[in-house]
Amino acid sequence: MIRLLSLILFAASTSFGQMDSTAISLYHQYPTFSDHYKKDLIKQSTGDTLLQAEYQDIYWFSEGLAYVSKNNSVSYIDTTGKFIVPFGLYEPYRGNALQCTFNNGLAVVHKNGKYGAINQKGELVIPLKERRLQAFENGKSIIILNGKHGVIDTNNAQIFPIEYDRIWIHPQLIVLRKNGKMAISNNSGTMLSDFVYDVIRAHKSYDGAVVTKKGKTGFLNFNGDVFLPCIYDQFRWQRNGFTWLEKDGFLLMLDKNGKTHDSLIDGELVFPRTVNDPVGMYNRDSIRYYDSNGANLGTTYKIRFDRSTQGFAEPYPFKNGLCVVYNGSYFGVINAKNEVHIPFEYTSLLPPSQLGNFIAKKGELFGLIDMNNRIILPFRKRPLVAYHNAEHLEKAIADETQLDSLLPLTKITAEEALAIAREKKLFYKNDWGSHYTDSYPKIQQEKGDIYWEFTSQKSGYTDKGDCANTNGCSIIYTRTIKINAVNGKVMGKKETKSIFPNYE
Repeated sequence: MIRLLSLILFAASTSFGQMDSTAISLYHQYPTFSDHYKKDLIKQSTGDTLLQAEYQDIYWFSEGLAYVSKNNSVSYIDTTGKFIVPFGLYEPYRGNALQCTFNNGLAVVHKNGKYGAINQKGELVIPLKERRLQAFENGKSIIILNGKHGVIDTNNAQIFPIEYDRIWIHPQLIVLRKNGKMAISNNSGTMLSDFVYDVIRAHKSYDGAVVTKKGKTGFLNFNGDVFLPCIYDQFRWQRNGFTWLEKDGFLLMLDKNGKTHDSLIDGELVFPRTVNDPVGMYNRDSIRYYDSNGANLGTTYKIRFDRSTQGFAEPYPFKNGLCVVYNGSYFGVINAKNEVHIPFEYTSLLPPSQLGNFIAKKGELFGLIDMNNRIILPFRKRPLVAYHNAEHLEKAIADETQLDSLLPLTKITAEEALAIAREKKLFYKNDWGSHYTDSYPKIQQEKGDIYWEFTSQKSGYTDKGDCANTNGCSIIYTRTIKINAVNGKVMGKKETKSIFPNYE
């Protein structure tokens, strides 16, 4: 259990964005486990132990090598269990563990306040010096000394001297800040702009850099040319040459030439959940979708007013080529070509679960439908939850089957049973009044008796006993109520209590 928990925590803290496909494959093949803060390395496919549990840290494989620390010393191990450098030469990296993994064929090493880099043979190819070195990225490393930043390449050649306030390295650009102003260069160190911008943002999906000057936003291309002048209020998004920005209360969609392709007053964006799916532009009145080539799908859909929040509900995004939309009267589903995939016949329709099922509503009745509009759970006056687990869905189907078989034998409806429970004040009462956890009861059968079952919960707190050492404990009280579905009599009432420590 300890090892399993450690694996889960390790995986949750790992950024796969920093790992290439080989590293990800090796990471899954060689998971790390922890036992009382000592880690060993297990080959998942065979269960063989590559390293015994005597190391403080073992990080994931990157470019075929994994970082290992022991007794304030570090080394790197390959996939056969061989160390490429002996322990004792270098100290653990101070800071983010990503800085010590292999990138671009090099790994940053550290000793006595000096930093350098080794190659995959363990050879020191960038000498140890009294300046900080960050992990290589796109063939470059940021060096830091006395709060100032510079850049070197994998051959230790200087690209920028150590005189800048901050530096950011991107796949096709380098962003620099000096004396409160920012500029960009290409990856060779050739300046593409002057230090005239207050803020510069670059991203791998952008066709350049977002720049801000005197509170207004513009855009530079990869050559440093002004694609959009700094006259816009805010940059929102860019895809396939189309750019979305805000200006004077309008959401603007600009084409590859910087010309307005479309606009929407008080507009917002709905980003697709999957690559190349349509993006939506909407306001409180309507929404329209555009494909990855910028073409309008051709239909303007409505925005639903949410009575529970007394506001307009945010429209749903496209995912895997499908989107739930509202035509002003009913909900349906369209595909990326704006073809109707599920007919507009539902008063409510939620996006699909991981199993591809939709919670649908007709009037006051809820049901579950699949991607092809086939009914999985029949429409009834009861709530439904999104089923992401096949086992849970199978149980729900079995419960519905039981309901169908028992309903003809009842004389007391679920609503009547609920009224009886309320009249007899069987529910817990909180500040907002008596309540129960299920908004619709379950029907059960036991020893020939058919009954409706409700659950009611309330919360509490204690700092007595062991809870005094855990910042108190939260208490959940649960009461299960049974009402005979034939004669309406109370068959039983059971109470349980669960205590949860509030660890600081």
